[in-house]
Amino acid sequence: MEKAKWGTPHHEKRVFWIVIENQHKDKIGTLLFELSHSHIEFNLPAPPRFLPLEEIKRVEIIKKITQLEENLS
Repeated sequence: MEKAKWGTPHHEKRVFWIVIENQHKDKIGTLLFELSHSHIEFNLPAPPRFLPLEEIKRVEIIKKITQLEENLS
């Protein structure tokens, strides 16, 4: 996903994802990993978050991440 600006230089966020497959190689969902960090000092201003999603397609995942971040703003 292209870098998006969420937060301030003291509390920026990066979101990574992994699409999960079952034992039959069927895609069954996505796990998001959100990491808050600071570009001003070396610290993590908030604990990392893990969020499950039902979406499995890139476009749908990006749309959901954007919705989640806009709702938190």
